[in-house]
Amino acid sequence: MEGPRVVIWIFTSLCNLNCPHCYAYRFRGVNELTLKEKLRLVKEMGELGVEHVGISGGEPLIHKDIIPIIKTLTDHDISISIVTNAQHVREDVVRTLSECNVHLYVSLDGPKEVHDKIRGAGSYDRIMKSIEKFREHGVDYSMVMAINKLNYRYVKDFIFESIRLNSNFASFIPTMKSGKAILTGVRIDFKNFMWAIRVIDDTSRELSYPISLWCTPFASIIVKSKYIRSSYCRTQDIVDVDPAAVSYTHLRAHETSLHLVCRLLLAKK
Repeated sequence: MEGPRVVIWIFTSLCNLNCPHCYAYRFRGVNELTLKEKLRLVKEMGELGVEHVGISGGEPLIHKDIIPIIKTLTDHDISISIVTNAQHVREDVVRTLSECNVHLYVSLDGPKEVHDKIRGAGSYDRIMKSIEKFREHGVDYSMVMAINKLNYRYVKDFIFESIRLNSNFASFIPTMKSGKAILTGVRIDFKNFMWAIRVIDDTSRELSYPISLWCTPFASIIVKSKYIRSSYCRTQDIVDVDPAAVSYTHLRAHETSLHLVCRLLLAKK
């Protein structure tokens, strides 16, 4: 049976921060898969021909299962990217990231004062220390910013920070009405998001710097910079899986066998 090319795996809702825009907040309390079940799910991904798994959370890099999962995905020739807040990264995890050629998307919410206001005092400095480790071990990384009403005016500063930190490109994703953003009200509205996109567009052209806009299907109509690319999961062959292995996004209007696998995992728990 045909499966998706890409799986976006919300690996866990566990985290070491308490961000006001947390997308995974809505998965608190779900029955997360055991390691055995996760490994079985990875095996099924390999059999279905999944080419790439994007892991997010929560904070995946502090999870006890992250190393065996990374190694097993690699054993199945599945490439990996991980979104991380890069607050606390153990040496054994960094070595595994390097050995398995994992690409990291490091979350940064703007300049130091803005980032620390959103994520907590000292969080910016901890990112800088982690980036030093990534460089030392040759881990590939780039920076990503979740645009919300607290930081949208600092998108240009974020781009300059990305360049300073030797990020090959910078990514942006809008904070939507989901997860904790519903409670805190920090999601970005359309007017301010459009303003931010125009600034990003101008800065990208000015600096000839590559930008990736996530979850922004209309970007190609607006932006003029040849250095900007936009993505929208609902037009791609992607399935999202939550910490309990429930597949809740099915694209190209087909019921993938991965969905059936996920249902079987739940039934056997």
